[in-house]
Formats: sequence, C-alpha cells, structure tokens
Amino acid sequence: MNYLMMILIGVGLSLNVLSVSVGQGAVLAKVRSSKLFEMGIILSLWQLVAFIIGYYVTNLRFVSDVGNENPESWKLVSAVILIVIALLKIIELSVTKNGEERLSEIELKKVFSIAAINSIYAFGAGIASGFLNFQALITGGFIAAMTFVVVLIGVILGYYKGMAPRKVYSMGSFALILIGVLVIVNYVV
Repeated sequence: MNYLMMILIGVGLSLNVLSVSVGQGAVLAKVRSSKLFEMGIILSLWQLVAFIIGYYVTNLRFVSDVGNENPESWKLVSAVILIVIALLKIIELSVTKNGEERLSEIELKKVFSIAAINSIYAFGAGIASGFLNFQALITGGFIAAMTFVVVLIGVILGYYKGMAPRKVYSMGSFALILIGVLVIVNYVV
C-alpha cells in the first residue's frame, strides 16, 4: 500500500503543476525546446528539494521524538496535511485568472515564482511522507520525474490547445485527497 500512496503523492503533486504549465503554454507565441526543458528542470528540482526538506523535518530530534510517542496521531496529521494541500490548490485554481497576452518565450523569472509557490505543497507532502515513513528518495525522485513530464506536456498542450476547464487541473488535488482518506482508513480507523 505504501508504494501506491507514494505514487499517488507523486501524481498529485506533479498534476498540481499542470495548470501553470498549460497556462504558460497558452500564452506563448512560440515554444523553444531549450526554455521548455529549463522550465521542466527548474520546477522538478524545486519540487524535489522542497519535498526532501519537508521529509527531513520529520527526522529532526524534537519532531521525531514527539512522533514516536503516538505514531497513529502523526499519521492522522499527515492525512490532514495532504487534504489541506489539496484544498489550498483547489482554492488557488478557483481564484487564478488566465493570462491573455502572448509572450515571446517562457520567462524564467516567472518559472521561479511558480516553483516557489508550488514548493509549499511539496514541502507539506514531504512532511506527510516523513510521518508515514515513506522512502524519501524514491518518492521525491518520482515526484521530480513526474513533474518534469507534466511540465513538458502541459506547456505543449497549452500552446496548441489553450486552457482547459478548471476542473481538469484539480485532478492532482483529488489524488492528494484520496491519499489522505486512504491514510485515515488504513492507519487511523
């Protein structure tokens, strides 16, 4: 079951980047592969680092000591973190407006701001994964790989097809909610 949950976290976090990737592609006048790969690498690495930092926060002496006292409570905390991350992303999607202007190419300054915002979700998922005793490098590596692929696909889809309905972008959030529910069912109930 842990591997399924690790995969769902990777899918959930990477799909949370889909909306911004499609949005970037939708406003581009032309897609340059070098900038596209830079965007994918930046977002992937940023997600990976934020996830690993979040994961290792749970290994800090104070946190791990508290976590060892009542592990089931910390599993519940991890479920709540994942559900809150998903709900925050859904709220973010509902208030974000689509851009209208055409850009000549992907702006790396904007990519870094996108990476910083999305890293908050990866950090929280890292904390939840630490409490669930998932394998940090396997989960983080999967998140980074999935994010890279989703960024490439998202920008290209956005460029050719434009923006999709907002509910399409919520798929990642629903994956995170599903994980939260699975954690509650498997570890708490």
